[in-house]
Amino acid sequence: MPIVLSSADLNFRARAFATALVPVFLCFAGCGSPNNNSGTSQQAAVAQRAEAQTERDNLQLAHRAFVGEPPVGEIKRQMDRNFALYGGLPATNEIYGRAGSALVALRKQTGVPEMRILDHMARSHVPGVKLTFPDAAGLSASFLQAGDK
Repeated sequence: MPIVLSSADLNFRARAFATALVPVFLCFAGCGSPNNNSGTSQQAAVAQRAEAQTERDNLQLAHRAFVGEPPVGEIKRQMDRNFALYGGLPATNEIYGRAGSALVALRKQTGVPEMRILDHMARSHVPGVKLTFPDAAGLSASFLQAGDK
């Protein structure tokens, strides 16, 4: 049986979706890529070590910030899965940080836990439909807030 939505319900969902995407876009757009103009191998090695530490730090921060403090490995697995589904994002320290911050912002705005958003994103992916990670996260948060399971 097809789902029939009233215009009031569609307007509510559209407003909720647009409102939910604002912090996600700000989070992803606000973090520019680092400018690395150094030419020395020593500086490159230091930067690589710092990047590896930051990746662990960003996932650890997500562990502490996400509702229920899910295991770091589970956060990484869910994020990596959704990065591949939505835009083929590289699993880098910067992207983990941006995604974690965006998910926390969505949780604060909608009340939907971060891991639930990630799970919904993976379950509701439709092959052939091109959505970015921020769009998919905002849509999932909005649908979950509106009662979708």
